[in-house]
Amino acid sequence: EIHHDSVWVLIIKSDLNHCALIEALLQQHHPYELPELLAVPISTGSNDYLQWMARELRVSADPIPTINP
Repeated sequence: EIHHDSVWVLIIKSDLNHCALIEALLQQHHPYELPELLAVPISTGSNDYLQWMARELRVSADPIPTINP
């Protein structure tokens, strides 16, 4: 069956350490049975920005966050 729904593109800047969490949250909250999730590697970028991103994405011992609709 083909659906003609509106589609939104969401770009999440993260790293592979958070990919499983992002996928779990997407599966939990997305209305589709099989939502699209793609990971695109960073081949290069601003060194300052990449260092900032690495600092911000440090894996913590915090429990998995929940999102309330």
